[in-house]
Amino acid sequence: RRAPITRPASEPRPHPVEEAQSAEPALVVRKATAGDAGAIAALIDADAGEVAAVLRGKTSVLVAQRADIIGCVAWQAIPTLQHGLIGRLTLIFVANDERRRKVGSALVEAARTELAKLGCALIEAISDIEIDNAHGFFRALGFNQASYRFTIG
Repeated sequence: RRAPITRPASEPRPHPVEEAQSAEPALVVRKATAGDAGAIAALIDADAGEVAAVLRGKTSVLVAQRADIIGCVAWQAIPTLQHGLIGRLTLIFVANDERRRKVGSALVEAARTELAKLGCALIEAISDIEIDNAHGFFRALGFNQASYRFTIG
């Protein structure tokens, strides 16, 4: 039989409320709602009205939340002649102070799950050429650079 673990008298016991307050809220990834438009707009530095319009449209958006919204991912399922239905991640954004804490990975994994349910076997991610850390992020998640994207306008 083991002896009970005791603390030295000099070591204060944490108060249960203090323990609860010091614990970080769990990360929750969920579908964005119309009520999230303002928080998403503030996060990505966009117009809340435009974000609300996107949330009402065909683009799907998930948010990552602890106490507040700290990240989001947006995507569309696009029919193509050569690959069938593909999923395109059009935005992934995580608050600066939450980066490198698996928030982005959780968002991408949740989006991949949703896109698979729609029948997307191929998923592509869009990233600006200048954002090298995003390229490394996508490569770490198993994405390969497969093309160049050209734009006009």
